[in-house]
Amino acid sequence: MAIRPSNVTNLHAIAFLYIAMGKDDGEITDSESELIVKSLFEYDSTNPEFIKQAIKESTDWYFSCADINEKVLIFMEMVDSLSSLNSSFKLAIINDLERIAEVDGVIHENEQVFYSYVLNAFNS
Repeated sequence: MAIRPSNVTNLHAIAFLYIAMGKDDGEITDSESELIVKSLFEYDSTNPEFIKQAIKESTDWYFSCADINEKVLIFMEMVDSLSSLNSSFKLAIINDLERIAEVDGVIHENEQVFYSYVLNAFNS
């Protein structure tokens, strides 16, 4: 069973989505990792220690999942938890997910599925 952070914030949820998108095509490349960190710091650059902690906890959470099924269930839960955000915030997440998927030069089928799921959930 996954090691869920004791207090899952919106930043944890976003970080989980970004890590899942980066990892979905195999390994997280350096360019994906750098983009994930940069994107998360854009949400709240006033508290870098909290952002670093959220990234670490979300990374540990993702990699502690037993299998892909658990990762997908948590991904869906995090998308649902973020669905109530305002439209500009959701658009920023969608744009970041697209950039993460594209940064390695290839958008893989699973990345497209994850991206479409978020897009549909945020637009409903």
